[in-house]
Formats: sequence, C-alpha cells, structure tokens
Amino acid sequence: MIGDAPLWWEDGALCLLDQTGLPQEVRTLRCASWEEVADAIRALRVRGAPAIGLAAAYGLVLAAYACGARPPASYARAFSNSLSCQSSAWETATG
Repeated sequence: MIGDAPLWWEDGALCLLDQTGLPQEVRTLRCASWEEVADAIRALRVRGAPAIGLAAAYGLVLAAYACGARPPASYARAFSNSLSCQSSAWETATG
C-alpha cells in the first residue's frame, strides 16, 4: 500500500484498500480487469464518491489495456461496455 491511499496503480493493476474489513482488518484487493473493478465497487469494497469515481476511471484504463494493439473500433466497444458496467456499479454503490 502507498501511504494512506485507498487505491493505487501497481504493476498494471488497480490495488484497493478493501473497505469491508475496516477498522478491524486491513486488506488489499488487486484488480487486473475492469470487471474486477466493477465487482469491487458493487461489493462496497470501495467507498466514497471520489474513490469510486477514481476506481471507475482506472477500470476504463484496464479496459483499454485489455484491447492491446487492436483496431480503434475495439477500443470503442471495450470503453462502451466498461463504462456501462462501471456506471451501473457506481449507481449501486451510491444508492
């Protein structure tokens, strides 16, 4: 973990301070795909609107990484799918 940061980028993945264990236990979660980020948001492992927004943005980065060297149309589809799912997860988390 980097200082007191609730999320950080490490070795091509988003790392999160798992909020569900606090204050008794400090756990981290490594998300290597945008689907894992969306699941973490839905499960309230990420809490607070700023942290949720940042996690969702990192989810979009992971979607772009997953496209690799594919044609631009692949990026548009991946972003659209990821953005839709991240938005749905955000709505679930922020109620």
